Amino acid sequence: MLYNVRNYFLAMMAFFLPVLLANTYYIDDNGRSIEGYYFWGIDGRPLAELVMKSIMLSRGVVDIFPLNIILSCLVLAISFSLLRSFLEKYSIRSKWSFPLPLLITFNIFYMEPSYYRFDSITISLAIALSISTSVYFLKGKWDYLITTVATVATLSLYQTSVNIIMLLCVANAVLLAVKEDNLNGVIKPLAIKGLAVASGGAIYFLFVLPRFVIGNHGADHPEVNITSALSNLAANFISILNIMSSYISLNYGQSLLMSVFFLAIASCLFLGWRLKDKGFILRIFIILSPAICLILMLGVSLTLDRVLSSPRVYTSFGAMAYFCFAVFYISLPKSLKCASVICLPLLFFQLIVIFAYGNAMKAQDARNLQTLNAIGQAIGVSDAKIKVIFNGDYPYSSITRNTLNSFPEIGQLIPNYFTNWWWSFQFMRRNGYSYDFPSGQDASYAISALNICSDSEIKKEKDFTVYRKNEYALIDFSNSICN
Repeated sequence: MLYNVRNYFLAMMAFFLPVLLANTYYIDDNGRSIEGYYFWGIDGRPLAELVMKSIMLSRGVVDIFPLNIILSCLVLAISFSLLRSFLEKYSIRSKWSFPLPLLITFNIFYMEPSYYRFDSITISLAIALSISTSVYFLKGKWDYLITTVATVATLSLYQTSVNIIMLLCVANAVLLAVKEDNLNGVIKPLAIKGLAVASGGAIYFLFVLPRFVIGNHGADHPEVNITSALSNLAANFISILNIMSSYISLNYGQSLLMSVFFLAIASCLFLGWRLKDKGFILRIFIILSPAICLILMLGVSLTLDRVLSSPRVYTSFGAMAYFCFAVFYISLPKSLKCASVICLPLLFFQLIVIFAYGNAMKAQDARNLQTLNAIGQAIGVSDAKIKVIFNGDYPYSSITRNTLNSFPEIGQLIPNYFTNWWWSFQFMRRNGYSYDFPSGQDASYAISALNICSDSEIKKEKDFTVYRKNEYALIDFSNSICN
């Protein structure tokens, strides 16, 4: 097992290498790195806050990069090793099974949270805990108790990671069904897991969430609304699948998603046909498992009152990819296990995207700092009373623009720090510019209420025009707002 942990650790370090080289601050990092606050508990993630306080020795948050990368790689490597051990316990020990667990993280949905200097630890821990919880190493009441506690812990680290537990519980139950001749040997462990996950979910939503969540739910943190979710189930299901496929590839995402899904269907149909002596119920379970896992891939995301577009919400796609290639692997005869290498092009493609994204982020970070310095020179560095309003599209670096031409799907993952939201001003503060955030005020307000086009001080720069009036400064990247 230690051999597996070492190899998976090295594989994950290869995944994190562009993060290490880019060395950027991603959205929330801008605030935490300069103010040292926690504030995970108020988003319903109290265990994430406890973990970070333990790492920080109960002091304020400090930037510990790249320790976050090392810890993330370690916990994921341990969970991958456990998952592979379970796979080989109910199949055949083979070197060809090694790449399968990597599918869980070698994708764009885990790529985004990996760039957080602080959240990357807790989200990686949530994924690792979900993977470890899904394997059937314990039995009876102990499995129920451990799974219940792990479910509460996973939800308290990062809520949507619980989808991975549910999905992989079914995926691993398929392995049991292939080897077990007794129906009770499959249905009972799966039922215990299902009951434990439901119990853990009930404890979290009834006791943990009301205890810690404070304030209104923002756009990125919607609340659970079962009534709304049920009435819009089909629409939400299709919307989320479209979002996921667009992140996989803007042009070929749906085709790739369908191809991997149909691989699982074909593999499970073959297993159902081959295992004629297993009994009708077990064979039906195996055949229906791809459809069950597809629904569980979306899981709790379907219960929210708004559909989210952030890729980190859908890290369960990796678990679905693992399931699809794992059932293909176990359907192969011993002499053809090497055919599992058909997953390597998918891993390699995602690795190319990850490295391209890392270089684009590094180049854009340098371009953003150049733009910010130009803004500072135009409107003044020391005057913190200035309220800055942005308009238009900010300038991309040439490297970033070229990368987006090849991989347009990552465009949404490059933060815009020159728009009217809070993190723009945290980014500026981190770089020494303490301007005021004009909450709720945009270019329309500047034109109509301030009449900024008529009697303001105007400065034309290379990439933008500055309109300065009283304590306001409008930064117009379109250079045409007052024409």
